Amino acid sequence: MNSSARVRTLRIALLVLALVALLGVTACKGKDASLRDVADKSGLLHFKIPSDWQYLVGDGMISVYADEELPGEGETADSLSIVVYVSRTATETPVADTLLAYVDYWSEGRGWSGVSVTDPEQTVVGGRDGLRVGIEGTDGSGRAFRATYVWVRTAGQEVLITAFAPPEDWDDHSAALDDVLAEWYWHRADDAAAVDSTATP
Repeated sequence: MNSSARVRTLRIALLVLALVALLGVTACKGKDASLRDVADKSGLLHFKIPSDWQYLVGDGMISVYADEELPGEGETADSLSIVVYVSRTATETPVADTLLAYVDYWSEGRGWSGVSVTDPEQTVVGGRDGLRVGIEGTDGSGRAFRATYVWVRTAGQEVLITAFAPPEDWDDHSAALDDVLAEWYWHRADDAAAVDSTATP
C-alpha cells in the first residue's frame, strides 16, 4: 500500500474513533496504563499498542499508525503503519507459498518497483508459529519503503500482519513491530498443523 493510501485509511480510522467516543464506547485498557488492547471483531486475537498510537478496527482488518497523530494533508507518512488482516477460514496451501503469493499480488496491484523479498523465516507470534519475510522497494508514488509481512495459520483462520515504514528509521520501526508481536494474545486453541515452511515447486 502506498503512503497516500495508508494516510487515507488512517484518517478514516480517526473519524470512526471520534464517532465511537461520542457514543460513549471506550477502548479496552491493558494492565499497563501506557498500553491499550486492540482486538479483532472475530474474537480470535488481541494485541497491545502504546496508548497514544492511532488505530481502527474493521471487519477482518485492524489498522494501526505508530504516532500520536496522523500526517497532515499532503504530508508523507513517516512512522510505522501496521495492518492486520484476519480471515474466517484457512486453506491447505503451504504457508510459505501463500505468503509469497500475497507479496507478489500486493506488489503488482500497488505498482511497486525494485522489490527485494527475503526467504520466509520461522517466527513466533503470541507463542504460535508463523512465517516472516522482509521487503524493500519503491511504492507506486516513487517513495522508498521497507516492510515486514508475517503470516500465521491458527485455529482454522489465517492472519496476515503487514508493517510498512520509510527505510531511514527502519531499525527503530522494526523494533516497535517486535514489541507489538511480543504483546500478542490468541483467544482460541490452536488446532492447526505445524507451519510448513517449505514452498512447493
